Amino acid sequence: MILAKSRQENRDFFEVLDYYLELIRKLHIRTYEYLGELRASTNPLAYCEGGFYGGHLKIHDKIKPVLKSATASFGITALNEFQQLYNKKSLVEDGAFAIKTMEYINMKVNEFKKKTAICMRFTEHRLRICVVCRYSSSVRNMESWKMYRTGHM
Repeated sequence: MILAKSRQENRDFFEVLDYYLELIRKLHIRTYEYLGELRASTNPLAYCEGGFYGGHLKIHDKIKPVLKSATASFGITALNEFQQLYNKKSLVEDGAFAIKTMEYINMKVNEFKKKTAICMRFTEHRLRICVVCRYSSSVRNMESWKMYRTGHM
């Protein structure tokens, strides 16, 4: 959608992408600040009984210390469709622009890590690992489903 918007407005894609990445960063910061003010009593199992890393707070404590291990992610969905919108070719045929965009997002995330004072970590999008995990997970789930169906029919 960002690519389509940049074309519609005759603006540089990366300029429009910067606007949305900054918007997302501000949203992550606002969410972190909001959540940090919640009390541990909102989820005692997670925040008081050790359900989350560092979750050994008193019932009336604010949960901000537990959020230090939280991450905020930046990424892209529909990567193949994005590449096709760019030049009518799939990722297999020509994934150069998609890779360039992912590298750009990772570069911006590293900039955000340096200038953001809160403890929340920003994660980079790891395209190859993500795709492999999703593929492996779906194959594993499909195999489990096949075993379940044949065993219970």
